[in-house]
Amino acid sequence: MEAKLYSADGRLTFFSKPNAALAVTTLLLAAVDLGWGLAGEWSIAGHGVALHLLGALGLLSPLLFERYRRDEKIRIALTCSSLFILFAMTACFFGYLLVSTNAPLVDNTLAAWDRALGFDWPRVYLWTKHRPQLSHALALAYSSAFPQIAVVIIYLSFTKRQEQLAEFNAAMIFSYLITSVVSVYFPAAGPAKFYQEVVHADVSLLSHFEPLRDGTLRIFDLRSAQGLVSIPSFHTIMAILLAYAMRRTRIFPIFLILNIAVILSTPTQGSHYLVDLIAGAATAMTAIALLRNRSLLSLRLSLERDNLMPPHG
Repeated sequence: MEAKLYSADGRLTFFSKPNAALAVTTLLLAAVDLGWGLAGEWSIAGHGVALHLLGALGLLSPLLFERYRRDEKIRIALTCSSLFILFAMTACFFGYLLVSTNAPLVDNTLAAWDRALGFDWPRVYLWTKHRPQLSHALALAYSSAFPQIAVVIIYLSFTKRQEQLAEFNAAMIFSYLITSVVSVYFPAAGPAKFYQEVVHADVSLLSHFEPLRDGTLRIFDLRSAQGLVSIPSFHTIMAILLAYAMRRTRIFPIFLILNIAVILSTPTQGSHYLVDLIAGAATAMTAIALLRNRSLLSLRLSLERDNLMPPHG
């Protein structure tokens, strides 16, 4: 039986299914993680993995009942949420594997580019640090990025915007893949570490960076996993994609304002150079452009296919 390549509206069927790209990418990452982890003699703490697996399976448990399984909105929301947990697990371990390659650091270059742009990270960090209320507000904004993903999934699922959700998932995956490639060739410790003697920033959330690079850390525990990618800034990527995902919805203005705050918080709260943010924005826009071109191509091919079809009657 011939596979159906296009959906009724001319879009590629694979990308038209909200969870397809997530499922395939998660499986591929899991395979790479397993192979690389075994070859590198890594150990994985079972408790963290078990907790996340239980969470993912728990989200799927309502689908055991036919009344929920038959409801497309509930089915898509629960499946997508579960897959995002599994994707995050595999992506997080893959990030640790990439850091362990110990490529030469590019902090000197990134700091020089910041200075060329007129951005003084130590000054901005200290200015923010001396304003506790502002610092707290920025911390809240920064920490909102991941909870926002859950809101996007639920809102787009229950308002029947499956194509929009599929585009969000695919854009996140494309952006993650681009980020992985860039970060492995251009790793950086980040400005909090680079300027540590000047600002005395708390770098405890980056404590795995050096042990991963020198080979002394070969145990992965999801419960204590850290975000160790500097360029491009994935929080900037998420902020742009989250706002873009909610376009043409009633709550878009809220997401726009909130994610502007996320981006503004990223240099100090996430220990990022300004050029990290610029690279993150470029990555997100590239992913969006690729998806838009794909949609336009699908529509054009659909129109061409319809023109070749004989008229009815």
